[in-house]
Amino acid sequence: MRQLVSIVLVFVLALSLPVMTVSGISSGDRDEAELQNALEEEGSIDQFEHDGVATAEVESVVVTIAEDSDDVGYDHFIIDSMNDFLKVEHPADTHEEVEFYIPSDYFHPRPNSNLHPLENGPTAELDRVTIDGEYYTEVSIEFEGEETAIYSIDRIVGNMFTARDGVQDAVFNSSPVPEPSNDEIWRERTIDRNEIRNGTTIVDTTVGDENRTDITVVYEPDRTLPWGEKLLVPECNSKADIDNVCLEDQDGGEAQVLFKNVDEENPSIMYKHELGFVESMALDVNDMAQIPNRIDLPFIGGEDK
Repeated sequence: MRQLVSIVLVFVLALSLPVMTVSGISSGDRDEAELQNALEEEGSIDQFEHDGVATAEVESVVVTIAEDSDDVGYDHFIIDSMNDFLKVEHPADTHEEVEFYIPSDYFHPRPNSNLHPLENGPTAELDRVTIDGEYYTEVSIEFEGEETAIYSIDRIVGNMFTARDGVQDAVFNSSPVPEPSNDEIWRERTIDRNEIRNGTTIVDTTVGDENRTDITVVYEPDRTLPWGEKLLVPECNSKADIDNVCLEDQDGGEAQVLFKNVDEENPSIMYKHELGFVESMALDVNDMAQIPNRIDLPFIGGEDK
């Protein structure tokens, strides 16, 4: 529930912000040697902005990005207004793993480790990367031979990331909301192998203060986060339960934490009872960064087809 509330809060906050552009440096301002590929050339971006479609040879494939499904040759029913389209043609009859970068001028970068094609073809992996301060979509596809694949890129998920980045910039760089004084520090609880009982790798422990009314439990995942290193510990068996720690129960200022695979590492969590506004927003922004892996979006249904 907190995750859904956070998403709504981020959208409301984003709507109150000035309009922000996705990329800070246009391709026309950059030296040709700095461009990642032909998709970043000024002519390709101008064509996409004017016609809604652009095609370029990138590495050993031909890439087409379009706002209309007809421009990529997809003639089945799909709602164009909710999607952009990525067509990748691999003309060589050889096995090859292709990797290329799409600048954010076409669509806002977002991660997707298993993007299925609309028809035949291999799945694609999308990753969100930063090069020289600019956001890109890193696309990885493994072709078995001469193949063409068409993918839909969900605009709603893209708008989620646009809102998230706008809120992150406003909150952490120029927030008009002063951070109230909060002297409480994060308390740490670490589990080690000595706490393993009966040969299991699962250890549960209770943290917090039963006399307090609230508690926030966080951990540091083994991946890069946009702001700080903390991520909210998710409820066990929820969509967000993808790491080795989760919350079994929470009652007021106490929380029962479940640690998994303790024999492989010495996991730890941190907790506190009072959060300031900026600190709370930082955790929510990091949660937003996990779309679509950690956060369940019932009104979107995910990006996989």
